[in-house]
Amino acid sequence: NNANSAELLKSPLWYAAKYGMPDRDTSAIQGDPDNYFLVTNALTLKEQLTKAFNNLEQSNNSVTSPAISVAGNEASDDIYIYRTDYKINTWSGDLIKEEFDRTTGTRTREWSASAKMTSAGRNIRMANADGSGLQDLTWANLNSRETRNNAGTLVNLQAALATDIATGTAAPIESGNNLSTANNALGESRLNFVKGQENAKFRPRDSLLGDIINSNPVVVGGAQYLAYLADSIEPSASYSTFVEAQRSRNKRIYIGANDGMLHAFDDNGNEQFAFVPTAVIPELYRLTDPSFNEEGGAHKFYVDGTPVVRDVFINNQWRTVLVGTL
Repeated sequence: NNANSAELLKSPLWYAAKYGMPDRDTSAIQGDPDNYFLVTNALTLKEQLTKAFNNLEQSNNSVTSPAISVAGNEASDDIYIYRTDYKINTWSGDLIKEEFDRTTGTRTREWSASAKMTSAGRNIRMANADGSGLQDLTWANLNSRETRNNAGTLVNLQAALATDIATGTAAPIESGNNLSTANNALGESRLNFVKGQENAKFRPRDSLLGDIINSNPVVVGGAQYLAYLADSIEPSASYSTFVEAQRSRNKRIYIGANDGMLHAFDDNGNEQFAFVPTAVIPELYRLTDPSFNEEGGAHKFYVDGTPVVRDVFINNQWRTVLVGTL
């Protein structure tokens, strides 16, 4: 260099850290790069590893397999990719649709589901008491409903939502099979928060969509099978008729999330409905814990399995069936 005396080069790893990150403005780096963690003494190993892991935790990571759907027009080369993101610092998630350009290899974002979600007008459903159908997830519909919690104890669903966070004990049911006025208000406020209403007393979040870690998005459009193969298995079922009937079916993207819901989005990124399995309701109170986002907080996995969708011949007709998992 232009200095009067020679200078020692830094470790090759220092240069790799500084210049090895794509699209980084290296002119703005003063001193050591923030992704370079030097250990010259074994006593500092834990400290530097902690810094490295903390740095990773602040990154948004797309951790599930993307679902790829070729556009319906067969003459088109457009390919759309549906992928997930999550933020570990707020335990919030996202479903993103991107258009993939085969020529340049670049992706253009079409929409972000979390950016479109609002608490108003959401269609959030649960199974009714006898499991024969669905009903709205409301405080009134939880009245007198019971299910077993993770410990196998039968609990009232309203009482579970009013659980004491410090002790993990469900609120007591008082005379007339009711909660106290305070616990009733607490439980209903928690349910409203889970459904999207903001509340300064509960944990901060930057998205109504919970973190998506293990669940892969599933894209459902028309019928899934070749008609001649399906008809050879069920010759009297006329799968080809089913295929024709489903050609105009609107595309849906299904994803499970750790907000306790299976979500269904249309191909414009608008949530069409969400389903809350009864089995997770006793644990939903944890989502409101002010310490939920903190290190060692109360994060839980809820509806984090990948949905499975198949065309099934059942009750003497072809149907498209989704099986969700926790």
